[in-house]
Amino acid sequence: KHLEATPSPCVEGATSCPAAAMGAQMSQPETAKDSDCAGPSGVLRLQWASSGMQGWRTNMEDAHICLPSLQAVANKVGTGGQGEALPWTTGWSDLAIFGVLDGH
Repeated sequence: KHLEATPSPCVEGATSCPAAAMGAQMSQPETAKDSDCAGPSGVLRLQWASSGMQGWRTNMEDAHICLPSLQAVANKVGTGGQGEALPWTTGWSDLAIFGVLDGH
């Protein structure tokens, strides 16, 4: 889902624009937003939403991770290729990871 763009205070050639001091940039910002969300899920019943916008950079440098339960990940990687769960694969259902990975 794409959200409406917020106008930027930056104008082409402006030295007060934060992007102007930060390396390669475009003459106009890329304002399309990549947004996602999920309703209550996992044992913790967590809801989440994320949104990212490239802005003035020449390519998207940021990323995010949204895992409301680590149990599915543990189940997937914890079989040891044998189809049987390894001892460490239990107890992950009430742990979650949410993060923003800033690329610059």
